[in-house]
Amino acid sequence: MMDIVVAKPPNFDAIRRAFPLAEDNGVLFCHGTKIYNPDGVDIPPFIIAHEEAHSISQGDDPDGWWRRYIESEQFRFNEELLAHRIEYAFLLDERKANMNRAQRRHLSQFCAERLRNPLYGIRVTKERAVRLIRNGELHAA
Repeated sequence: MMDIVVAKPPNFDAIRRAFPLAEDNGVLFCHGTKIYNPDGVDIPPFIIAHEEAHSISQGDDPDGWWRRYIESEQFRFNEELLAHRIEYAFLLDERKANMNRAQRRHLSQFCAERLRNPLYGIRVTKERAVRLIRNGELHAA
């Protein structure tokens, strides 16, 4: 279980310089085992699962992870793709008893649009994002 802190993460200045949209309302940040929630918004369980994926990837070096995340679009994309796949799997599992094919497609499109959020500065088409989220492959440059 991750701790949720209503504050900005310790490296917020570096994040903000790289990603100006980080100051938008409702943006969350994982740093170690904490989810930083500067605006105190409600966090749905599938987003907590997303942030837990980042926490696992960060291991015992969240500052090093953040440096790579800021500096490398490829690293950032792969980290976000992994976390958005976790979201998708969580949402599928949560709703699996009542989902038809069209609903699963809608859910994958929802997660793909989240992956394409301008905040991340990642360039990928919606169609490719859907395929990557569904199929489990890593993004090839």
